[in-house]
Amino acid sequence: MIDVLETAAEPTRRRLLQLLGCGEASVGELAEHFPVSRSAISQHLLLLATAGLVTARKDGRRRYYSLDPRGMSRLRDSLESFWTGVLLDRRAGPPGGRRRRACRTIQQPRASQGEIPCPLTSPSSSRLTPTQPFP
Repeated sequence: MIDVLETAAEPTRRRLLQLLGCGEASVGELAEHFPVSRSAISQHLLLLATAGLVTARKDGRRRYYSLDPRGMSRLRDSLESFWTGVLLDRRAGPPGGRRRRACRTIQQPRASQGEIPCPLTSPSSSRLTPTQPFP
């Protein structure tokens, strides 16, 4: 069987899983959300089905896809396997209750009155930069 984590890691397939989280949808309905052909979306869905993350049902000439709860459970288990004791300890914070700050916010100059900064071409006012490495 195909690795569910590797399959879901690709951005188009990840977005398809998110869309199917809203409920069953046809290939055409899903393809409306992407700049690629319906055929390309069908290929992604076929790979997701092969990995066991989605199921398909045929109704006439259309195929409808939905999330497979068993496959999504395997995906969740794969992700949760990374949460080892070390990560759980870090989430709780360092001993003594004092947390280290891993990132700081850099303030950017404000746009002049009437000017709207473009998030794609101008730096974000909430961009995070590392201030110290993790141990």
